[in-house]
This record gives sequence, structure tokens and C-alpha cells, in this order.
Amino acid sequence: YHNAFNRNEAVMELPYFQYKDYSYWINKLSSAGFFAKEVQFWKKRLEGKTTSIHIPTEQQRPKKYLNTGKSEVFSIPLDTMSGLRRLAKEKNMTVFSVLLTFLKIVLRAYSHQDTITIGTPISGRVLPQLQDQVGYFLNAVPVLTTIKGDEFLDELLNIVSANISESYSHANVSF
Repeated sequence: YHNAFNRNEAVMELPYFQYKDYSYWINKLSSAGFFAKEVQFWKKRLEGKTTSIHIPTEQQRPKKYLNTGKSEVFSIPLDTMSGLRRLAKEKNMTVFSVLLTFLKIVLRAYSHQDTITIGTPISGRVLPQLQDQVGYFLNAVPVLTTIKGDEFLDELLNIVSANISESYSHANVSF
């Protein structure tokens, strides 16, 4: 980019492995049935489960979907983040696992649903050749958790962390 911007004549070599090669490779694996076990896992895992969350709203939803949502930006206070990091370290898990557990607890409280599924992004750069490539390699992975309501926090943290690990170990199927 810098050379093009300054009109330098330096020519960049094309990378050996390009996004089109990745697309071809994934399509070839898919058509050869390489992902059959992964697909079977997800069919079994999600079978009969509600994957949408129904939360009561203050206003009735319009009959026609308008796609006029909003974003809410917020910050977590430093002392709260310190506590979350400490808890994650004590439980030998990531802060992401702790936050996802709390989010699932809140969503269960509002929705009154026992099964909470949240799609989480994961990098699809499974090959070392993809690390320096330009392209969309992101995948969304559903993390499904059933919360009975009588679990202690420690138990829920372990359940959600195990659900994350299980989902990520089957992340090769695109959703």
C-alpha cells in the first residue's frame, strides 16, 4: 500500500497461498465428505433445541422486520475487570468464558429458557499459510448451554467452559 501510495515502482510478490486457494481447498474437502463428522455432531447437538432467545420487550415488535436496531457502547469498570480476571485465573479459564457464563445467566433470567445458544466468532485460519493472508476467514460457532437453574456459579463456569471447548473443537463447519 505504502509503495502504491507514493508511486514507487517496487513490486510485491503475490503470496504462494491465496484466498482463492483456500476457497478451492475448503470446497474440495467439503465435497469429499471431510466435514461429515462435524456436520453430524452439530445436527445431533442442536437437534430439538431452541436456538433463538425470546426476551420480553417493552414494545410490541412490528409485523414487518425493519432492521433498525441500535448499538449500546459501555465500559466495564477497572475494579470489576480486575475481579473478572482474578476469577478467571482462579478457575483456570479465560475472561471470555467467565463473561459468557454471566451473559447466559442473565439471558436465562430474562427469557425463562433453560437452553441458551450464543454464536461466538472464531478464526478460520486453521493453516499456518493463512496467518498473513488477506481475506475473510471468520466463522461463527454456536455455544449451547442448558442451565437447570439449581447450579452453583462454579458448576456453571465449568459447564460453559466445557461447552466452549466442545464447540470450538467442532468449528470447521461454517454456519
